[in-house]
Amino acid sequence: MKYSFLIILLFFSTKNYADSFCGVVLAENGINVRSAPNLDSRIIHGLAKGSTFKLHPDSYTGIYQTIKDGNENLEGQWVEIDMYDEYEKIYHYYKGNFETKTGFIFMTPKYAKEIFDCREFRFRIPEEDLYKSFSYLEERLDSVKTIVKLKIYDEHVDVKPSQVDLVKEKENYKIVKDTIFLKLKNRSYSKIISYPMGKNGYEDYREEYSFKGFIRPLKCYLIQGSYWESGDYFLVNQKTGSQSSALVGIPSLSIKIQYLVSITNDIYEERTIMQIFELKNDKLIPRFQYGFTQWSYDNELIWLSSNEFLIAARANRDKTVWRNENFDNNEKAQELWKKVRKQYIKVKIVSKG
Repeated sequence: MKYSFLIILLFFSTKNYADSFCGVVLAENGINVRSAPNLDSRIIHGLAKGSTFKLHPDSYTGIYQTIKDGNENLEGQWVEIDMYDEYEKIYHYYKGNFETKTGFIFMTPKYAKEIFDCREFRFRIPEEDLYKSFSYLEERLDSVKTIVKLKIYDEHVDVKPSQVDLVKEKENYKIVKDTIFLKLKNRSYSKIISYPMGKNGYEDYREEYSFKGFIRPLKCYLIQGSYWESGDYFLVNQKTGSQSSALVGIPSLSIKIQYLVSITNDIYEERTIMQIFELKNDKLIPRFQYGFTQWSYDNELIWLSSNEFLIAARANRDKTVWRNENFDNNEKAQELWKKVRKQYIKVKIVSKG
C-alpha cells in the first residue's frame, strides 16, 4: 500500500511535559512507518489519516532529506515515533504491561502545524461522527437533520459561554426541613417536597430537590432533582405553579428568548443528550431530544443568534489514548490544558418540529 508523506507534527516543550509531545497524520492516503530513517528501510506499519503518534525528547534525528512526492519536492527530516495508540491495547491485554512500538516517519514542514497540546487532537470530532447515536435511533436520523444542522466550527472563539441569570431573592422562596416553598403571584406557595430516605422507606425511590434560582425572562423558578441513579432540572411557573417537562441540564436561553436548550453527558449510557424547547406564550414546547454517542459536551454553550449556538465538545472514540496519570493530574499541566483551543460544534435550529 502506498502512503504519501503529508503529516502534521505538534510541538510542545519536552522539558516538563514530554508526555504531551505528539503528532497527527493528515495525509489523505496515510503515511509509512519505517524501521530506519531512510526510504530503503523496511515498512513496518502504516498510519492512516487522523492517526496520532507519540514523540519523545530524542525523536528528531537530524537526518534531513528531499523526497519526491508526485510533482513536488518535499524537504524534511526523519523523526522517530512511538506508535502508542496502535499498540496500547494489544500489549495491555496480552502482556499485562505497556511496551512501546517505535518506528520512523518523514516530516515535511510544508504540512506541519504547531499546536499547544496533543490532547486537542485526541478529542477532535470527525464530521461523520456528529449525528451518530444508538442503533435503534438511526432510523430517526433523517428527521433529526430536518430540525437541527450540526457542523464543526473552525473559527476562533473568544466570547464567554452563555449563562442563564439565576436570581435568589429570599422573599420569593423559603426552605423548611425537606420542603421548598416557592411564592406564587397569588401570594400562595407551591411546595416541592424531598424524600431523602425514599418514599415509604424505599431508597430506590429517593427524591431530593434543591432551589437553584429564579429566571426572570421566563418568570420561573429552577429546581434541581436528584434521584437514585439519575437527576434532572425543571421549571416552576411563578404565576400558575405548574411544572415544566424534565430538563437534562441547566437551561440556556437563546437571543430574543425564542428557544431553551438543555444539554448533559449521560455517564451511564455514555452519550450526550441535547434538548431543545420552543418558548411560546409562556409555555415550554418540546421540539427536539436526541442522544449523541460519539462526542461529549464540554460545558460551554455560546449563542450566536436566535437559532444558532456553539457547544464545546470532545470525541469519545479515543478515551484511552495518550492517558498519562502523572501528566493529567499535574496542576501545571491542568493550567496548560485550559489554554488549549477547544473544538466547537455549531448547532443551527432549522425547524420548529
